[in-house]
Formats: sequence, structure tokens, C-alpha cells
Amino acid sequence: MSREDALHEIKDCICGCYSRVDLNFALHPSDKGRADALRDKSRMWNLNSREIRDAITPVIKNWLTSKFTHYGESKPRPYDENIKKIDGKVNSMVSAAVEYFTR
Repeated sequence: MSREDALHEIKDCICGCYSRVDLNFALHPSDKGRADALRDKSRMWNLNSREIRDAITPVIKNWLTSKFTHYGESKPRPYDENIKKIDGKVNSMVSAAVEYFTR
């Protein structure tokens, strides 16, 4: 696995680290297990906070603007119609992940 492969895996799997109920990062056991595995990869390749942030921000933004499904829903939709609210949520979700990976 290369550094780029590690970043790609983080991008592919990051959404699975958030609860579908409350969008908290690594709070529930299954989400935490996925987050721990990704953190191990980020540590193995000494990924810094900027690299992680740059990799996951577009993924989270895309998810919340078009592919979001709340717990119990089956049809993807935007997290909210207000783009400023989405941007704020993206920032808080990315910050939580970056803090988790770099602590």
C-alpha cells in the first residue's frame, strides 16, 4: 500500500465512520472500529491534518449535498436545503475526523 492508496481508502471509507442518526464521528462502536482502522493507516503513512482534510472535505460535502440518507431513509437527498448550513456541518464533521486521526 502506498501513501496515495491510504488516502484513497480514507476517502472511500470516511462516511462509514459517522453515525447515520446523529452524524457524530466514531461515537458508536461500529463507527469507531472503522475510524480506528483508518487512523492506523493515516499513522502508518504519517498523513498530516492538511492531507486528511484535503482528502475528505470534498467527500463529506458531496455526501451531504446529494447522497445523504438519514437513519431509516432509503432515498438519498441533501442534508439540508441551506448550503450555508451544509457547509457548517461539513466543517464540523471534517474537523472531528481530522482531530481523531491526528491525536
